[in-house]
This record gives sequence, C-alpha cells and structure tokens, in this order.
Amino acid sequence: MSYVVLARKLRPQRFSDLIGQEIIAQVLQNAIRSNRVAHAFLFSGSRGVGKTSAARILTKALNCLEPDNVDPCNACENCLEISSNASADVYEIDAASNRGIENIRELRENVKYAPARCRYKVYIIDEAHMLTLESFNALLKTLEEPPNHVKFILATTDPHKVPVTILSRCQRYDFQRIPLPRMLEFLNQAAAQENLQLSPKSLELIARHAAGGMRDALTSLDQVLSFAGEQASESEVRQILGIADASMRFQLLECLFRKQSGSAMQAFQELYQHGFDLQELLQELLQSVKTLSLYLVLSGDLSFAEVAEDEKEQYCQLASLTTQGELQQMFHLLMQLEEQMKRSVHARICFEMTLLQLASVQPLVGVKDMLQQIRTLRQEVDGRVDSPVPVLAKTRDQSNQFQPTKSPTNPSFYASATNVASPSHVVEEPSVSSELPIESLEEPASVAKTAIQRLKAKGSGTGLEQKKTPNFGIEPQQSLKHIEFGERKSSESWLEVGSEQRDEPEEPPLNWQEFLQFVHNRASVIGTLLRTALPVDLQSDVWRLRFRHPPDLFNKEHQAKLEQLAQEFAGRSVDIQRDDQPTIEGTTLQEYDQWKNQELKRQRESQAREDAQVKDILQIFAGSEVYDIELH
Repeated sequence: MSYVVLARKLRPQRFSDLIGQEIIAQVLQNAIRSNRVAHAFLFSGSRGVGKTSAARILTKALNCLEPDNVDPCNACENCLEISSNASADVYEIDAASNRGIENIRELRENVKYAPARCRYKVYIIDEAHMLTLESFNALLKTLEEPPNHVKFILATTDPHKVPVTILSRCQRYDFQRIPLPRMLEFLNQAAAQENLQLSPKSLELIARHAAGGMRDALTSLDQVLSFAGEQASESEVRQILGIADASMRFQLLECLFRKQSGSAMQAFQELYQHGFDLQELLQELLQSVKTLSLYLVLSGDLSFAEVAEDEKEQYCQLASLTTQGELQQMFHLLMQLEEQMKRSVHARICFEMTLLQLASVQPLVGVKDMLQQIRTLRQEVDGRVDSPVPVLAKTRDQSNQFQPTKSPTNPSFYASATNVASPSHVVEEPSVSSELPIESLEEPASVAKTAIQRLKAKGSGTGLEQKKTPNFGIEPQQSLKHIEFGERKSSESWLEVGSEQRDEPEEPPLNWQEFLQFVHNRASVIGTLLRTALPVDLQSDVWRLRFRHPPDLFNKEHQAKLEQLAQEFAGRSVDIQRDDQPTIEGTTLQEYDQWKNQELKRQRESQAREDAQVKDILQIFAGSEVYDIELH
C-alpha cells in the first residue's frame, strides 16, 4: 500500500478535531442540531487552517445515516464514500482549473436533479476567488435560491477577491491561524502516535515555520522525517527547513545595532554560505525587529510575541542597544527590501546594500527633545562663564579685512554672522562708525546670532528686499504693504499714477466681476487683459474701459470679440470704447486679488508668530532674525 502523508492521514474527521476553530465548529453543530443549516457557506482563511476539512465534516454530518449527536459517524456508507471522494452526490470543484462559465452552466443544469443516495447534494468549490466574473454572475441566481436538496460551500484564501454579490448570499466564517501552543500540542500527539523522537525545540521550530497552518506543519514534519528518519536534531531541522540559526541571527542584529558594518557583512556571508534562504532570513529579521519593538513598548512583556524562553534574554540584551525610533527605520528599510527582492534578480546585492543602510541608521530626535537639549546645553555653558568676554569694536574701515565678502550670491549675505569673542580677532560692528565703549558690546559667549532661513524662489527677479519679513524675535512689525497701481516711467506716458497708497482698496463692482468671469470662461486671453482694466461706465450702451497696461495689447480683434461677448452677457447691443485718459481712482480686479492674497498671508504669518513652537525657537536662539515663513 502506498504511503499516506501525515497531512492526509491526520486530517480532521469530526468537529472536535478542528484545532483552533472551536467557535466555528460550535456554530455549525448548533445549526445542524436546530435544523437551521444555510443553503450557502463561505469559509475563508489562510492556507492549511481547516477550511476544506470543515466543509467535508459538514457534508458528512448532513448526510450521515447514523450521526453521533451532530458529528458524523465515519462508519456508515455515506460517510465512507464522502471520505474517499467516491460519493455521487458530493462535488468537490477546484475553481482554479474549472473557472470558466461553461463549468458553471453545467453546474446549474445538474443542481435541478435530486441526489442519488444522500439527503443533500453538496457542491464544495475550493479556491472560489479564482472563478471569473462571468462565472460568478452566472452563479448568482442559483446560489441565492437553490433547490431544497442542494448546499453550496465555497472555500477561499482571498475573500476580498470574491464579489460582494456572492458574499451577501453566503454565511461567512473566517478561520483563524492556529495558535502556536495548540499546534505544538497537536504535533506532540502526532509524534507520539507515529513513534517519532523529536525534541520539543525541534517541534517548536516546525510549528513556527508553519506560521499558523497545520497542513504546512505536518508537511514539514514529513520532510524532516524523510531526511533524518524517526529522529532529528534541532540543527538538522534548521538545515532542512532553511531556518536561520537563532544565535547567528542575533549576532547579525547586534552588529547592526552597534553600527559595525564589516561585522554585519561577515555575519551575513556566514548565513548565506550555510544555504539559508534570503526570503526566510528577511522574514526572521522582520519578526525580530517587531519583537524588539514590542519589548520596548511593553516594558519587557513578550507574552504577545510568542518568543521561546531561551530567546528572551537575547532580546533583552539587544533592546539595550537600540531605540524605538531606530527600530521603526529599520523595519521600513526591510519592507522596502522585500519589494526590491520581488522585482530584482539580484536579491543578494539588494540584501547587502540594505544591510549597509541598516548599519548606518541614526536615532531621530524630535523638535521638543532638541529644544530641551539646547536649553540644557546653554544652562551648562552659562554656568561655566564667570564674566563676559570683552569684544573689541573697530570702525568698518579698520575691520573690513576680517569680514567675508557678502553679495547676493553669497549665502552668508542672508544670515547674520556669528560673533565669537577671541583675543586675536577683531569683530566688526556694522552700525558703529567710531570706536564704542566695550561695555556696550559685551555679550555672553553662549549667545550666538543665528538666522532661520527658508529662502525659496517665489518668482523671478525677487531680491532680498522682497523676501525679507519683520524680525519676530525683536519686535513684531508686520505691516501690509500699500498697493502701488504702477510706477511712472518716461516710456509710459499713457498712464499717470497717483502717489496715494491705500491699505484697503475698494472692491470692484459685482457685475463687473461676473462679467470678467463670463469672458474668461470663453476667451481667457481677453479675460486676463480685462483684469487690469477699470470700468468707467457699464450702464449705457457704450462701455468705457481704462487699462493698467500699454494700450497696444488690447487690439481691434480683442475689442470686436469683447463687444460680441458683452452683447451676449448684457442681452443688448454694446459698444466697447477704450479710454486712454490717466486715472488714479478705482481698483482693478488684479489689484484687489493681490491685496486679498497679501492680507491672507499677513493673517497666516500672524498665526505663525503666535505658534508655541516658533516662540520656543525664538526664545532659545536669542537674537534670531526671521527672514521668511514658509506657509503650509
């Protein structure tokens, strides 16, 4: 007789045999006992957790001739036929290979016939998510209202790929991964039943490698026994399953935490030469980083991590070498490595380069922590300074040779130079034209003039005078710049600009704004030109407009098009006339929008000035000059 693998030999035959799925088993038993069995079920869960086994047990329980309470007897003719896949009334369909609409049409034709010997005709569709959308649509009506003698059981590992129209027609049961203690208990029973001599550590390695799937655990157990017979050591189990040795893995992590790139690469080479799979090693590193994070967050409580007893001390030692911030960075780098290894054929190179990144990870410092460290440092420095260091002041002509050249292209042009007291250097005071008393220039050595600079290009041709905003550290002097309607130039005699400046310009008439929006939607170029125009009269049949730009930009073609749009907007014949007379009255829409933007910026800068973090920075960095605020 051919050998039967442990995964088939030890397959559950009763509801009580479903390891780790007691709640689902109880629900199904109660449904059979109360005769409330649904016509369609959906069993979802990861591989090897008992979905298909539960479907067979439910099928046998529904058709058993001599049920034991609600469990199948596994001795009657129907139970034996179903267990051996020989029943004419039970159809196990592999949706991966029978996914076409022709298969579903054949199924719909067969469901109308009564079962031959059993009480119910049962269709078990495994990997149901593999069906095509057309197949699902063809199954909808039959799945919703099947004949009374038909039951459907769908099993899938990816329920999110099943259409919601199918999910709504089924009772869904989510099978959980089997907990490690329950799996170890079952593997011990299986080893004793098969007269196998394996150490508890070896069985634990097999159970952890299975990741919650009992079928995977039994398959790995078969694989180990095929190599080593009835006895296998822990090292042999690691070698067969490709599991990295715990001590070597901890050695690699220790080298990474200590920033020892060379030792980390040597530890990796040793692991690679032993034949460990890179994917398995990556999984082990991810698991270790996660466990260390839990250790730090939970203050040493590893009950949620399912860590072996002999590894807890190792995790405790590693936790003292790192921080939560470093672990988060390492975790993200390892997740990026996982994506790279899926797309690249150079998996080893990707792994080695990521190890170099992991060995150079530096702890992150928050703004609050940084400010606190600066406060502490300043307090320590101030405590060591007994008296201010005198600073010699010279005139600009005498001290020019000691100052760096400043120009708009030199970055130092935008920042205040740091004044450092030194007996052999002379510090220039730009505002001093003659020698001043030393007492007026004394300053503690711990106080340095700094500048917070965020100078970003906000348009061409803008210089420092346009970028600079008031110094928040000394005295808020934010004021709104007056709107200048233009600058008088000799070449622009067509417009006379008044010297009066106003803080709050007059808003253009509402009907003019509506007309501009109407024009811009149909002729954007003309609409842009009109934004710099002042309407003199819009009530009569002749509209007179004055422009803030050279008259030749608004040509006759634009004027004809504008008259056509004005007639469409006003509902009557309108003539457009351009008035070239100079004016200082009124506000164009462009000028009004500029004022609103500046007012909004002023309000946001005022809010930023009151921000607690900005206040802390200005308090720490005494004498700071804020040149710009980047608003978000």
